[in-house]
Amino acid sequence: MNFSHEIFGDVAVVHAPDELTEAQVPALMDTCDRLGFAQVVLELDSTEVMDSAALTALLDLDDALAAKGGALKLATSNPINRQILRLTRIDQRILVFDSLVDAVKSFR
Repeated sequence: MNFSHEIFGDVAVVHAPDELTEAQVPALMDTCDRLGFAQVVLELDSTEVMDSAALTALLDLDDALAAKGGALKLATSNPINRQILRLTRIDQRILVFDSLVDAVKSFR
């Protein structure tokens, strides 16, 4: 599985699929690694399912990007995703934005 992505200057935007589960985690990590950017926004608006492996992968990806001097930021206006990120307290470690534009701009 390939994750669609876009490049905005020195920020890579990766679009998550409808399901972000353990089955998609290797492709997510591979896509982000292959792009080679230290600043990544993961867009979750279309994602309807996230399992614990995916949530762990978000933290692992943030650690990997931090080791390169960068960061992971999340963009989603989906209220269910925002609640999941809040309940798991991931939003206290990884910044979450309502819009993709705001997430990308936050790197400047």
